Amino acid sequence: MPDHQEILRKGQYVKVIPVVLKGLLRVFTTDDDKELLLYHIKASESCVMSFAAGIKNGTSEIYAQTLEETEILLLPADKLKKWLQQYPELNLLFNSQYEMRYADLLNTIENMVFIKWTSAF
Repeated sequence: MPDHQEILRKGQYVKVIPVVLKGLLRVFTTDDDKELLLYHIKASESCVMSFAAGIKNGTSEIYAQTLEETEILLLPADKLKKWLQQYPELNLLFNSQYEMRYADLLNTIENMVFIKWTSAF
């Protein structure tokens, strides 16, 4: 996929789960023309937000976009529940991505709070 290609849009039903084989994705959210970077997805990583929405057949809460030429494996969301049980490696990927992204989000929040707190003085 080319640079700056939209992969996922907020409000869109998640039908496939991206696994980056090569390249880089950026996952972000927007509000009132402001953008907040949530995390990046590098090779051998996936989007935990897509996993979560795909499992429950829900809509995306985020946007995802390529930042460079990117190769992506797209896993069908309708097979996800079965595959998570059938393939322990996929389950390990989901759990490791969840832990990594949770740490990324905590770091983002800490940085935002710290920057606001120090800029007030």
